[in-house]
Amino acid sequence: MNDNKISFIVYGAFFSILPVIYLFNFIINQTPPPPLTFYSLIIVAVMSFSFSYLSVNFKKNNKEKQRSIIRKGNITGFVAIVFAIAIAILVTALNIFEIQLLHLFMILLTILVSGTFISTAVYTKRFLNPR
Repeated sequence: MNDNKISFIVYGAFFSILPVIYLFNFIINQTPPPPLTFYSLIIVAVMSFSFSYLSVNFKKNNKEKQRSIIRKGNITGFVAIVFAIAIAILVTALNIFEIQLLHLFMILLTILVSGTFISTAVYTKRFLNPR
């Protein structure tokens, strides 16, 4: 196994544990997590897990396929954010629940980054056929 893959998995696990601790603290003490820290940790965890998969597969293949896969991942991430914005507009317009602007922005940013990195990993699996 590759050292980069293991290190990225360890980073992802570490950054995944911290938001869970924030959630348990919120459930037990009713102390809301700081939005910038909470959502940033989720973003970094998703990026780390994606990099653990992408670092191994991008080393073996040519640059043109990599650029094509990254471009498709970016487009998929932006499509995900468009759908998320449409849902957010409906939720806020119908007053289903109240959400602060900072939380909404951080949720949308988390969806954008997560959608981009996860779809890039999926496209890598589909088009590069890692072994």
